[in-house]
Amino acid sequence: GRPILERALKQACEKGESCDLELEFLPATGGRIWVRTICRPFMESGKIIKLAGSVADITDRKQIRESLNRSNRFLQGILDSLSAHICVLDGEGRILHVNKAWHAFALANDAAEAHVGEGINYLEVCEKSEGPDAEMAQSFARGIRSVLRGELASYQFEYPCDSPDVKRWF
Repeated sequence: GRPILERALKQACEKGESCDLELEFLPATGGRIWVRTICRPFMESGKIIKLAGSVADITDRKQIRESLNRSNRFLQGILDSLSAHICVLDGEGRILHVNKAWHAFALANDAAEAHVGEGINYLEVCEKSEGPDAEMAQSFARGIRSVLRGELASYQFEYPCDSPDVKRWF
């Protein structure tokens, strides 16, 4: 981390460039620490007159983020190992996770990536559906929203979802 920090400070002094870095250091006392360094040059009459900055220990934040990343990779591995089409929604209907089976099925059936991926509000997509299957999609969204509001303990809905060459029910 030190060579990167020295290079950034040199750029700030010579060219007036700000920096915002997260760097790992190995202190003489042992272990590893992460710091966030922010540096901003102040100019007067086209010349750099001073640098202002801060250094903060972000080791705990980095460890929490890495633990969360490990948990997410574990969850995704479990979801991807299932052959069923899995889509996990949050309380508003946004897609938090999909597994490989869900994603592959959606793409194989010409679903737009914008309607099947993480971050998309799947229930809004269903509610705004048009065409011959719109009523089924809207009914599905109403049922799921009833569960999310606590009005129903569970919801079951069977529907056809045919592809160009295969007839299926879900």
